[in-house]
Amino acid sequence: MTDLSVELTITSILSRGRIGGVIMAGTSPEGIRYIAQCNWKLIPDSSFPSKGQRWHVEGPVEMTKTVIKGFVKHDRQIYAETARILRPSGQNIIAWIAENPNIIGVGHVKARKLYDRFGPDLINLIEQREIPALTTVVTEESAQLICHAFQQHNVGEVLLWLDQMGINRSIGQKVISCYGDQARDKVESNPYLLISFEAKWKIVDGLARNRFGVSENDHRRLEAAVEEALYRGLSKGHTCLPETNLRQAVNRLLLKKDLVDQALALGDSTQYRKVSDRYQPAGTYIIESQVAQRLHEIIEGENASQGSIFQTGAPSHESVESAIEQYEQAQGFELSLEQKQAVQCSVTSKASLILAVREPAKQLS
Repeated sequence: MTDLSVELTITSILSRGRIGGVIMAGTSPEGIRYIAQCNWKLIPDSSFPSKGQRWHVEGPVEMTKTVIKGFVKHDRQIYAETARILRPSGQNIIAWIAENPNIIGVGHVKARKLYDRFGPDLINLIEQREIPALTTVVTEESAQLICHAFQQHNVGEVLLWLDQMGINRSIGQKVISCYGDQARDKVESNPYLLISFEAKWKIVDGLARNRFGVSENDHRRLEAAVEEALYRGLSKGHTCLPETNLRQAVNRLLLKKDLVDQALALGDSTQYRKVSDRYQPAGTYIIESQVAQRLHEIIEGENASQGSIFQTGAPSHESVESAIEQYEQAQGFELSLEQKQAVQCSVTSKASLILAVREPAKQLS
């Protein structure tokens, strides 16, 4: 067998694996037919490949012989070692539109008319959902189908790319949901952003170091190590970590004291905040800051929608006692001393905190 690197336009899907993996037939730009056998690691989502897509496939190729009803059929079969989908470009957009199963009612004739009308700009018009321009050639329904299919193609392309790098599909979908068609560019510029979507440190760090060439003291890596340590603390119920505890947690990730020193010397970032000698993830910092601000407003007697809480003055101690007595008579039971104190505190104070203290269990003799 010899190794081959080729671009294929998919003409048919011969088999889809139940847990991933696809066998697909396609033709090269020279018109040569190949069968590409891609395992589940290359294509975890076997439903994604479809007719009309363009793929770049690399791997050993050999001639195979199949006997069907007495006829001998020879095929060039590629045992793919790498496989990546390609964006439609140039006149390839014609086949992509015409053969896409999700674009009903637009065949080769209309797809050719679209390309003749707009040329290479057609892809940009589709990507930017320029429906009015496209409807000069096809119906509005067809234009919507084309734009939606192209968007799904882009999403599938990024998900496949993340799949092949070992990123869990659910995490990939969160990244897509956040960044849309810019997801791949965002990850390539800083793979450590995957940490924010609950990706595991070991996987992300290995990806960044080995695939994207991030150095061990790169500021993106150091900042991400602090963020990861804070998230681990948060998972254990700690909304912040003292610097001593954080230093220990970061050291377990970076494994070098000088790198830990550099990481903590970075100061604040968009992912976390430093308050005195404590560090917080940005999310919990914002939440707690807003809660603290609201408590200060309440203590000052401010109501979020009406201004002052006590516009007509606070009720007197006696009036509250009278209200409690009326309630007890109506209900037919008395409140305990602690309950009465709680009512008095809540009604007459701008802000109050009532704690229920559980008594220790009595030991039976």
